[in-house]
Amino acid sequence: MQDAEKNIENNQIDKHEVDHTALLNAVKIYEERIKEIEGSVYWKAYLFFTKTKLILTSDSYLKSDKWRFFQRIRFLFSRPGLLLIKKFSLQLFNLIFGKVNRIIGIKPSENNQDYTLYKEKKFPRISDLKAMRENIINFSKSPSLELYVRVDNNNFKHLNDFLNALEKQIYTKFNVCFLVNDNSNLIHYTLNKVISRDEKYRAMALADLNTNSNSILGEYIIFTDLACVLAPSCFYEYINSINGVKLVDFIYSDNDFINPLTETTDQTENPYFKPNWSPHTILSRNYIGNTFLVSKTLWKTIDSILVQNVYGLILQLSNRAKKVHHIAKILYHEFPESINFKKILNNHSALDAYLKSKNPSAFAKLSEESLGSFEPHFPLKENDLISIIIPCRNKANILDSCLRSVFEKSSYQNFEIIIIDNGSTEKSFSSTVAQWEFNYPEKIRCLRLDIPFNYSILNNTAVKYANGEYLLFLNNDTELISENLLEELLKFAQLDNVGVVGPKLLYPNDTLQHVGIVLSVDESGTHVYSGSHKDTAGYFNNTNCVTNYAAMTGACMMVKKERFEAIGGFDEHLAIDCNDVELCCRLISHGYFNVYVPWVKMYHYECLTRGNPILSKKSMANQNLEKNYFIEKWSDIINDDPFYNINLSRTSKYFEIGNE
Repeated sequence: MQDAEKNIENNQIDKHEVDHTALLNAVKIYEERIKEIEGSVYWKAYLFFTKTKLILTSDSYLKSDKWRFFQRIRFLFSRPGLLLIKKFSLQLFNLIFGKVNRIIGIKPSENNQDYTLYKEKKFPRISDLKAMRENIINFSKSPSLELYVRVDNNNFKHLNDFLNALEKQIYTKFNVCFLVNDNSNLIHYTLNKVISRDEKYRAMALADLNTNSNSILGEYIIFTDLACVLAPSCFYEYINSINGVKLVDFIYSDNDFINPLTETTDQTENPYFKPNWSPHTILSRNYIGNTFLVSKTLWKTIDSILVQNVYGLILQLSNRAKKVHHIAKILYHEFPESINFKKILNNHSALDAYLKSKNPSAFAKLSEESLGSFEPHFPLKENDLISIIIPCRNKANILDSCLRSVFEKSSYQNFEIIIIDNGSTEKSFSSTVAQWEFNYPEKIRCLRLDIPFNYSILNNTAVKYANGEYLLFLNNDTELISENLLEELLKFAQLDNVGVVGPKLLYPNDTLQHVGIVLSVDESGTHVYSGSHKDTAGYFNNTNCVTNYAAMTGACMMVKKERFEAIGGFDEHLAIDCNDVELCCRLISHGYFNVYVPWVKMYHYECLTRGNPILSKKSMANQNLEKNYFIEKWSDIINDDPFYNINLSRTSKYFEIGNE
């Protein structure tokens, strides 16, 4: 019998020999990729900036303390200094705009090269548009559309581009109403000429729009802006969704931006491939955009004053909608606008008013890390007890550092800590835990569970002994950075539609470890931007803003105990891998949203307790078995992560365009 068991184990190891070899090959590929990066313009620019900083700050260049400042100023105005500034400016220009070869001969950025390829593959061809036109007759619903188009002095220059796009629409059952928010005589004179030629067009002052008026001509309303050039298939895709999605009354799509250097509508870049409906993401920035469709019934539920601010309008409409639908296609091309501080403040006021309409004590703050974005803040409903659950084995010094950070730094003190000792053998561990229990008998308990490591069983067992209304699953190899971490996570966890809440986690070298998990990358999910600098903005600022993701890491995640127990806790089939992500998937399937909160942070010294699971063949085999179990169970979410986008890469953690 023992020989048979050994043969089975040896066969399992042999079975995964190929996986180990594949891992070594992958390392070689990454090494080659590093060489490519080191030869790229971006790496050269980084080295150049570093050298520049050294020249301007190093005492090896500037010896005299007395004249150091004046020497630096003198250097900047010398011929070498001016050349340095010129080179710096060109490098910075290239990094910001990417594609400027038309002007100064620099090659286009890799991202825009990818997007050019994407457009060639995915944008409708003439034959596709013809097929769409022929298919309209098959729609069971062919409702009329009314466009409400914002017009002001800033976007008026795009009028002709907008009108030309309307004439190219495949679906032609629409009327246009220009909403003028400017007293310019030129604007009024020009629009009068436009509307006099076609009864489908009319104009009115934005302030005069009545959302409950009987003069609304369409069954559905498209709210847009002159700076948004609509794709020929835009209206068709809206109607297609109305026919295919039950109860839908709010629709939005992806968009890209017109090159600011050329301002020609056939040269677009920087596509914004958006997630599906994300009710907490919208509380930090207007990710939906400036063009969207709503039903006439939904439109009539809002106050007319809301149309003065697009962000405030979207907040009200999307949260009142029966069904919000996202079309994962580029349906309009937007002229990018310069930073408008007045608009940012107006958006802030709109968000603040919206939050206060839900809870008078809620409020919005301007983001300190992302210009134009916001921090939604909610009051604590109750001073609820938080049960912090920490599974561990040995490594007393690691646990001690974790506990010290919680007790010494946390401004929220209504917590208990349950340590799950998974068969520790070191006397120092027993000694350390005993001292903590003695010093804080009301706050710390240690439960011993001598079983083979199973993260799910350990935590599920601890929950049975937890007295808190909320659970914080915490790795022992973590340390608080933000004093207000517990209460900030709790504020979101107390919301009715929230599942798991997670903070920003950093490696000790101040690079990102966790800012959310995407499931459609790397088969079973990946930590986006892991290893990047802590100040990395991410994809349209998603690392620095409240964002809904499919999953959070179990290294630090908070959830309401009642919700955790209602869905059955952690799946105990998953001992090592995917257990935290699987829990998040079940919460999504029960109608909850998982939330990443960026302004609270922790350090995570990853894998200090168990070690890295891919270092041994046996642990790698176990990891693969669990990974396959998870993939089979949640293939629908993995194949199409609702908080990602099918147009983005399935192999990159950097939200790159997917041309695989």
